[in-house]
Amino acid sequence: LLYGGYGFDDTDQGFILSLCYRILGGELPHIDFIYVRPPLTPLLHSLELWLLPQGIEIIGMRFIGVLYLWGSVLFSVLALKKLFDFDSLHISPWLLGALGFIVSMHNYPPMVWHTIDGVFFTALGVYLMSRGSQLSTVIGFLVLCLAPLAKQPFGVVPVLGIGAILLLYPLKKTLRILGMAAGIGAVLFAVVYFVFPGPTFVQAMLEQSFGATDPQEIIWPGIQLYIWPSLFILVGFGGIALLLRFRNRDQLASTIVLA
Repeated sequence: LLYGGYGFDDTDQGFILSLCYRILGGELPHIDFIYVRPPLTPLLHSLELWLLPQGIEIIGMRFIGVLYLWGSVLFSVLALKKLFDFDSLHISPWLLGALGFIVSMHNYPPMVWHTIDGVFFTALGVYLMSRGSQLSTVIGFLVLCLAPLAKQPFGVVPVLGIGAILLLYPLKKTLRILGMAAGIGAVLFAVVYFVFPGPTFVQAMLEQSFGATDPQEIIWPGIQLYIWPSLFILVGFGGIALLLRFRNRDQLASTIVLA
């Protein structure tokens, strides 16, 4: 019932699925086949494909794609609840979340995809950072750093995360948080580089992910696709908040109807 109306095509909907199947067959992205993005998405979903019972792989991966969309909206709403007092604004955050989920579901077919993964890790990282503790901020920032490992334009996300930490904490605590995150990241990179899959994999990943891509092609889509829409949403949300500050509900409803 959730996605029975969708057919299946072997282009976009079969793209990540086929890469996962190759990984389960013993191949590695960038080494055994060319992949022009960082490898997080096929590696992550190959684990999920391995866990699915045989015979339901396609429909199961569709459901997992829907779960990632749902999780992106859920963590976004939970983060907004930490930042805004929705009771005083007379707005239900879950209504906003439901609208966001409906829009997201109609933006992509039910499938796993690198852009959805980038949005998911961004939302999860922001939620963890919004919890307020130093440990959750470190973990949240590391999760934000997973977003560009799904797709290059999400490289702006960790930069924005550093800016958010600077706003939330004094300089000394900010340096401590970033130092802890950098230390954990360095250990993980050392494992990947020196243990498995090794330096050949890292070099091939960098060449294939960034060798054929101009830096402007990475930065501009990140701004155009992710930052500008977020700013427009925040401006709209701020406008609604101002209306609610100076008008009662009846007056606001009348204004919306007239608009």
